[in-house]
Amino acid sequence: MLNISASAISFKDKLGKRVVVRPTSKLDRNKIVEMYSTLNPDDRCLGLPPVSRQAIEAWVDYILESGFSLVAECDDKIVGHCAVIPVGRNLELCIFVHSNYQNRGIGQQMIRTMIKLCRQTGFKGICLITERNNVRAIHVFKKTGFKIVDCSYDCEMYLQL
Repeated sequence: MLNISASAISFKDKLGKRVVVRPTSKLDRNKIVEMYSTLNPDDRCLGLPPVSRQAIEAWVDYILESGFSLVAECDDKIVGHCAVIPVGRNLELCIFVHSNYQNRGIGQQMIRTMIKLCRQTGFKGICLITERNNVRAIHVFKKTGFKIVDCSYDCEMYLQL
């Protein structure tokens, strides 16, 4: 697990609703699993999150044990999850926002918060892979400073810290 010091931030999304982005605690595990279990199948990317509840649980456990995560809370539930996992001298980022809460600025705020926190880690950069037809995600990643490295099959992006 990465040791990153962070505190919660609060903001209003594009609908004017209060959203809290904060570091994940062990108590969040089941709520994160629940969010992924109810995710729209169209929102899955490159086979993630897994489909079965057992596979989701194993994947979430791996992320919580190996990296650092943020959650977004709105309407008294977890609606977004953003994580980084060390891969060599870089961090690999994954982010999902529940379909009912997309297009409200939540993902962008989570990514900006994660980048700010990662700058204190000593890692070289943040990398990610998304599907090349995921235009909306690519747009958000570009807005937050990521550059396309290769988009011939999947879209690989990178942000130097």
